[in-house]
Amino acid sequence: MKIQRNHSTRINKGRSGSPPAKRQKASASESRKPVKKDAIKLSSRSNEARRFTELAKLAPDVRSEKIDAIKKQIKAGTYSIPADSVARSIADFHTKLKRDDK
Repeated sequence: MKIQRNHSTRINKGRSGSPPAKRQKASASESRKPVKKDAIKLSSRSNEARRFTELAKLAPDVRSEKIDAIKKQIKAGTYSIPADSVARSIADFHTKLKRDDK
């Protein structure tokens, strides 16, 4: 993500600044210039993540029964996952991330 600031800050110099006539001319020419605003440019990866998040919110909750069953097992202390399954999922995830970065 890049944030670009394209505006300038004006400072009133008061008595120690330039003479009033010069200040008025500068003010008149500055008022004719279009005011530039800050801009944010998001990377394609962040746009893609935002799109996936929106799609996930739209997806129906079809696994609620499975989630409820797992919650009951966790409360009862009977829920277990094979360690090799977890390790394989983590390895697959990181392999995919490295492949996507290229």
